[in-house]
Amino acid sequence: MNLQEARNPTRRVIADRMVEAGAEDGSFVVFESDIGYSTYSYLFGDTYPERCFNMGIAELGTMAAAAGMAAEGRPAIVCGYGVFLTMRALEAVRSFVCYPQLNVKIFSSHGGLTAAIDGVTHQATEDVAFQALEAADSRQSAGIDAEVIDMYSIKPRDQDALRESLSRTGALLVAENHQRRNALGYELAAWCMREGIAVPFAQIGLDDAFGESGSYPLTLKKFGLDAGSITAAAGALVAEKKRRAS
Repeated sequence: MNLQEARNPTRRVIADRMVEAGAEDGSFVVFESDIGYSTYSYLFGDTYPERCFNMGIAELGTMAAAAGMAAEGRPAIVCGYGVFLTMRALEAVRSFVCYPQLNVKIFSSHGGLTAAIDGVTHQATEDVAFQALEAADSRQSAGIDAEVIDMYSIKPRDQDALRESLSRTGALLVAENHQRRNALGYELAAWCMREGIAVPFAQIGLDDAFGESGSYPLTLKKFGLDAGSITAAAGALVAEKKRRAS
């Protein structure tokens, strides 16, 4: 990845890779639901118009159409906002993609509160997402060496990396840019208990609340998900670790 790509949003980098992959593999197709300029999937459509399908504002139908294409042997990628791909299209994902084990990849953008000014209708606060590097840098300056694991995949998740990190750090803070209840933190806490890993644990996220329309940094701060809040939670966790060790 070059410097310019490092400055681009993740969805732009993924879209660029799709365009590159399209030149090497002519079999796969891309579906989107009228938000191609937000996900940057329009780049693939501009390059390969015969392989890109805009199904309109109808995520359930979009997912079902992608499943139908995959059932005929054409791998499919579905692009969209996290909130719409989960809330509107989940039945099709479960019944038409996962159950028959079809080759459909889901490219979900705008997780958690990142839709910001678009408001609660576009915020995926019931989905699973993760933010925290700025807080780790802050802890570093305070003399606390923190590790950040990006759980970009929750099924399967990188259990080996998590186990190795816990053996080094001896503590676990789960920062989730969405609802805290029944989310990744619950999964990881249960996993730690099954594995016999006893470390101080904390979790931050939305507490049974909807998001609000506003600037992304201020929205994060209001709901206790900004870097300062993560830093404070990490400090409290370190204090608890020291208390247990004494």
